[in-house]
Amino acid sequence: MYFYRATISDDRSSIEVILRKNEKFEIVSSYMLGENKFEGNYKLIDNKIIFLDKHYDNDFIPDTVYIVKDKLILKFDKNGKPTTDFAQYFQIQTNMLK
Repeated sequence: MYFYRATISDDRSSIEVILRKNEKFEIVSSYMLGENKFEGNYKLIDNKIIFLDKHYDNDFIPDTVYIVKDKLILKFDKNGKPTTDFAQYFQIQTNMLK
């Protein structure tokens, strides 16, 4: 069972991040013609999730992402504020991280 789940989606595709208590992750990218699934290990340090294994097929999702309130932030602007433009963050559905 997962204890953390976040999703980013548009009209034709979605990406879901699932973290498990055993420090394993799944990232599932779904689109009209199918899906890609990545699995591996992660490390949680404070509000940072660090992916230790290949987690996506390009650099859209960085190696380190940040939990900020109800969002999983991919990047920050030049002033250090989270970028929350369309398709720039994951919406958190489940967060049982302690």
